[in-house]
Amino acid sequence: MRYNGRVVVGVDIIRSGGDDLSKYLYAIAIVSDGAVKKVEEGGLGRLIRTLWDSRASILAVDNVLELGGNKRNVIKLLRLLPPETEVVQVTIDEGRFISVKDVAFKSGVVSDKSKLGPLRTAVVLALLADKGLGTKLKLFEKKVKIIVTKGRSGYAGGSRSDKYQRNMRAAVSRVVKKIKEELERRGFDYDLMIRRSKGGVERALFIVYADRKELYGVVEKLKGYDVRVRIKPVVNSKFFSIDKESEQRRYLIVGYDPGIEAGLAALDLNGNPVIITSSRELDRGSALSLLAKYGIVAVVATDKNPPPDMVKKLASSLNAQLYVPSHSLSTSEKELIVKEFCESKGIHIKNTHERDALAAAIKALRTFEQKMSKLQERINLMGLKVSNIQEYKVRILRNEPLSNIIEDIITDSLVKRSKKESKGDILKDLIKEAITSRFEIRDKERRIKYLTKRLDRLTKENEHLKNRIKELESNIREYEYQITILKNELSKDVLKDRKIKELTQRVSNMSKYILELRKEIEKLGNVNVELKNLIKALAEGRVIAI
Repeated sequence: MRYNGRVVVGVDIIRSGGDDLSKYLYAIAIVSDGAVKKVEEGGLGRLIRTLWDSRASILAVDNVLELGGNKRNVIKLLRLLPPETEVVQVTIDEGRFISVKDVAFKSGVVSDKSKLGPLRTAVVLALLADKGLGTKLKLFEKKVKIIVTKGRSGYAGGSRSDKYQRNMRAAVSRVVKKIKEELERRGFDYDLMIRRSKGGVERALFIVYADRKELYGVVEKLKGYDVRVRIKPVVNSKFFSIDKESEQRRYLIVGYDPGIEAGLAALDLNGNPVIITSSRELDRGSALSLLAKYGIVAVVATDKNPPPDMVKKLASSLNAQLYVPSHSLSTSEKELIVKEFCESKGIHIKNTHERDALAAAIKALRTFEQKMSKLQERINLMGLKVSNIQEYKVRILRNEPLSNIIEDIITDSLVKRSKKESKGDILKDLIKEAITSRFEIRDKERRIKYLTKRLDRLTKENEHLKNRIKELESNIREYEYQITILKNELSKDVLKDRKIKELTQRVSNMSKYILELRKEIEKLGNVNVELKNLIKALAEGRVIAI
């Protein structure tokens, strides 16, 4: 039944079904334009059908968690509501809980505080919500998942099996392209993660940052023979649980590896791990919420060049510096970086997604580490007392000149001291402290420790370069072998057809590639020699690291 004015549906529990939603019995009251239109009993199916038939603007409840008995059941029920239906809990007023009887008596809906039965409670809830009482519950985040998959998982069998799979993947590709075009045409902000396979797309996940009702009529659910499209609003986790207090805020360097399953790693400016995690639910919005609990993100890093769009969007959303390596990190590079870090910190990672995210964060940290160490040494040398060095270190991550930062530290130190001392006393103290600190920093034990650490790192880099040279030489041998095979093929009587052109081109391409590899080996060899000389010089004390 449809009603002319605004419709409010009040609901109270008559009988609980525990974990089984099908056994619940509800009291349902429909109010339109301030008048009670209908009161009835019914199960979950009746409740949902009533909300859709009446296009109710409000579902009024006493306690939303009572509707399903537990969080999982409530989420299932809420996903079935019409997009335009808002949930109002009448018993919450400005964050305080008030009984239904008290609210109804104060508002004049009932004349006494006698006990209310389920049917009468449903009516009272609907009337109170219609008057604007209660609190609207933000049950869903401003985020919707659109999942596009194959409609069938089975195989045709025999020689047609591959064809069936290719047809379905091609159909998924067409639907993904259509949804993408529609979202871009209407200006929606979204992330897209795709799992490709032979012949097309296996699975795609859109994360659209909008309310479900905004997508109503833009993207429709689909359960076809070849393609299936599901639309799932994301439940607001804050509604069901109170957030833990955030840890002390700090500046973070974050590595992000987007995908169907994403990886996230965050380090503080001292190189300590703050969080390393991975999940299928770790989209851009979830990453933003999670990182906000741990600190302020100064740098977002990736292990790929060019960087993925989702990483660029995450950095932009956080107003953070984007770090992109000079080249995409190889698997061996990432393994070496992460293994060394995990051993030094006594931690372990669970999968390749966490490894890639952590490698990106470590690579970014090492890029700025030398400048941050130099800043700390200058501060110690000058005897300056800085209460929060992180505030100055983060400026290095933003590519500010080191000289400007040091000048600001000196100025800030002078300003703070001027409240207690005269300028003359300040300068004297600065000179005394600078002389004392100079001798302390030049202590032999500290210098040897630093040089040893630097020597270890250079040795490991040297080993990595050797492995890279071996890998390139192996590639050259393989390509030379392929060229020999191709030359033998060319010697046969196949020069008449087009195949000869293709083979000739392949030989030419491989020859060029071999020349490039030889140049790279020669370059790496030179670097290797330089590293050996530097290591030797460091070990003999002829060179001192600054």
